[in-house]
Amino acid sequence: MEAIYDSRGHVVGWRRRATIFDPAGNPRAFISQRALFTYDGKFLGRLEDGWYRDPEGHPVAFEARASGGPMRPLLQPGAVAPLPDPDPAPLPVGPPPPPPRIRSSKWSPLDWDRFLRGVPVANQ
Repeated sequence: MEAIYDSRGHVVGWRRRATIFDPAGNPRAFISQRALFTYDGKFLGRLEDGWYRDPEGHPVAFEARASGGPMRPLLQPGAVAPLPDPDPAPLPVGPPPPPPRIRSSKWSPLDWDRFLRGVPVANQ
């Protein structure tokens, strides 16, 4: 399991293969074609070079091995990976929208929970 960190360096979730889990081990989203989707098929953003990006290309979270992107905070210790059930089957989804032309290095106004709920960036 790969830890997912927010802009403050706190573990906000975990990735196992193509499944995104919350800290308690509940599946929240899945990855298809480097895009993140909810289990009801809603497009959330992208996973690129270890960065979870909102639909406008702003980083929301990252994995420890992420490259590029904004300055990363110090990683907060102490998070323990949950023991989740087997990965749920992803839904069939169409192709994701095209990526933004520019990958932003400015952190998204969305926090991880709002990102996973699909809150539009414009509503911030």
